[in-house]
Amino acid sequence: MDNLFYNNIPAPIEKVISSRPYVAYGEENTFPQDMANLLILSPIHQACVSKKIEFAQGQKITFDSNINLSQVNDKGESIQDILEKCMADKVVFGQYAINVVWSRDGKSIASLEHVDFSQLRSGKRNPYGVVNEWYYCRDWQDVRRNKIISIPAFDPSLALEEPNQLFVYSEYAPGAQYYAKPDYLSALAYVYLDYEIGNHHIANVKKNFAPGVIINLKHQTDGPEDRDAIYESMIDQYQGTKNSGEPFIVFGPEGIEVTQVNSSGNGDMYQALNEMTQQYILTAHRITSPMILGIKTSGQLGGRSEMVDATELFQNNVIVPIQNSVTKPIQKMLALGGIQTTFNIEQLEIIKPLMPESLMKENLTQNEIREEYGYEPIVEPTQPQ
Repeated sequence: MDNLFYNNIPAPIEKVISSRPYVAYGEENTFPQDMANLLILSPIHQACVSKKIEFAQGQKITFDSNINLSQVNDKGESIQDILEKCMADKVVFGQYAINVVWSRDGKSIASLEHVDFSQLRSGKRNPYGVVNEWYYCRDWQDVRRNKIISIPAFDPSLALEEPNQLFVYSEYAPGAQYYAKPDYLSALAYVYLDYEIGNHHIANVKKNFAPGVIINLKHQTDGPEDRDAIYESMIDQYQGTKNSGEPFIVFGPEGIEVTQVNSSGNGDMYQALNEMTQQYILTAHRITSPMILGIKTSGQLGGRSEMVDATELFQNNVIVPIQNSVTKPIQKMLALGGIQTTFNIEQLEIIKPLMPESLMKENLTQNEIREEYGYEPIVEPTQPQ
């Protein structure tokens, strides 16, 4: 995991290599795995992703279908289970996939199963720009021990010849030919920065908040190469948030001069940096108010009405498009397999603004007021006859 944390921030590079049938995703072909690992780096990023998935899945998904979709595979999963997993992948990876198994006569769909998109890689486009197959591997970092399996792309016209197919949803992304991108992509640097800020503070706490120092070597070195070697050694040992507060120890025949650096103003700098980082991550996720995540911002008055407004904006501008990008394509895919269905998502309930107390007393009964605050109604004891 250290390689992920301290190397360069991963980029969604698509690498077409002539010796491989699939298109690598990322410099080391690990970009989807990197996106999954991001969730443990930054608390604010994880909160944003979790909230988007929670809202996208809603309270309940119902369907009106010409066949029973309460069990769509041998695992006993329902179509709701499949949709919820696809919504999670859509948020994290920007894409999702479903393994479709056709009936023996190739006229209907016999089974549906969600496939973790981090374990998939696209095949190369044919001369007509179409991807005819995808590749599955349980662990792309260890392909010697984990077999790469080719799966034909979803095509109902080939249901008899290829009964096992992969339906992949992918949105257009400028400059990309094979893979869609998660909508928080522009904030990757700040997700890593959020982690590094926390790492810096942990390192300082462990070192008792020791200030940094400047080292002046008084003894003569043998030349530029010797100086470079000393410099590189110090950089490797002391650079980065993991080494914050580490003392420099240098031995020399003529001694050294050590100057402590005043770091009293760093607290304000890191506070401002932390606030900026949080704001950029929220912006990339299109969350207008941290109150949606249960985060109270200092100096912000806030209130139920602001919470309701921010949540409604979040629901309409962020969540509904995510839901539509899952339900509508899957409805079309199922229709091609002879399954006519309509999905309906029961949205999470948005907190309603409370009526002023004076108006409540004038217009609501005692039990109606209790209901507004989430309390059970008072049941009057029955009078003996």
